Amino acid sequence: MSAESRQRLSEQRRGSGNPNFGRRASDETRAKTSATRKGRPQPSSKRSAHTRYHTNKGVFKDTCRYCVEDAATTTNEESGS
Repeated sequence: MSAESRQRLSEQRRGSGNPNFGRRASDETRAKTSATRKGRPQPSSKRSAHTRYHTNKGVFKDTCRYCVEDAATTTNEESGS
């Protein structure tokens, strides 16, 4: 597939063009997904993504658990030294 075709398809499927846009998983589906993931450690790639997009760019978000953890760690290290 050519790069132009890939780009065109990508643009067509963004936002409201996505077949699942605006849909929310049912409670049953959410429960199944949750049960499947229980007990599995989250991959380190989640932490890596945080580093790439927040730490390296100087972004802090209250809703990001890694930002909050990093801020707490930094505060503890500064007060302990």
